[in-house]
Amino acid sequence: MRRSGKVAAGDMALPAAELDVSRATAFRLIKLFRAGGTVMSLVERKPGRPNGRRMLDDRREEIIRTN
Repeated sequence: MRRSGKVAAGDMALPAAELDVSRATAFRLIKLFRAGGTVMSLVERKPGRPNGRRMLDDRREEIIRTN
C-alpha cells in the first residue's frame, strides 16, 4: 500500500481481509483516518445514516404521506 496519494483497489485486498471487512469499508476507514489523523477518528464513527438524513426527496416523501 502506498503511504501517500490514492490507494489502488488491488492494494486493499490484504488489509480488508485482515480486518474482515469489504474493500469498500477498508477504503472508507482509510478516508476517515486521513481526515481525522488519529485512530480515534475511526472509533467515534456512528454506524448508519446521519440523523435527519432522508433517502427520498421531498416530492416522493409527500406522495407516500398522502397515500
